[in-house]
Amino acid sequence: FTKHNRWNKNPRRHWRVCNRIATMKKYVLYEKNTGRILAAGTSFDVDYMINSEHGIIEGKTVESLETSYVQNGEVKTMPAKPSIHHKWDYAKSTWFFDTKAAWDEVRRTRNELLQQSDWTQLPDVPSVTKQEWATYRQLLRDVTSQNDPLRIEWPTPPSN
Repeated sequence: FTKHNRWNKNPRRHWRVCNRIATMKKYVLYEKNTGRILAAGTSFDVDYMINSEHGIIEGKTVESLETSYVQNGEVKTMPAKPSIHHKWDYAKSTWFFDTKAAWDEVRRTRNELLQQSDWTQLPDVPSVTKQEWATYRQLLRDVTSQNDPLRIEWPTPPSN
């Protein structure tokens, strides 16, 4: 059977489905202690989602969970994210620079560059080429000793 046929055979079911659609509510579900939005949208019954750690704002929704938060029971929009290394501090309602994430990105890039130059250390590579690349590879390993993860001076790979 199609839905249409089932509804025709059971008019009460058809009325219940249409009635529930008419009672859908907009909501924003959030953590009370941080203001982080967990979910937003529309639902028939929003009460079942709430526990003692959660709050709910009915009649509202948000465009993006990543750019909104709740403060004093009101939905707010975060200012623009300064960089990919910034994280939102819900307690202070501001962005903070995540130094660890920035250094992790530097290490990821460094490791990719090292992996791309692994071939230069194989036994069949001429010794002059091997030595030039070994110097470059050591400079790559040393980038983490620089002071600022946003201003890394990357070494230039050898031309051959």
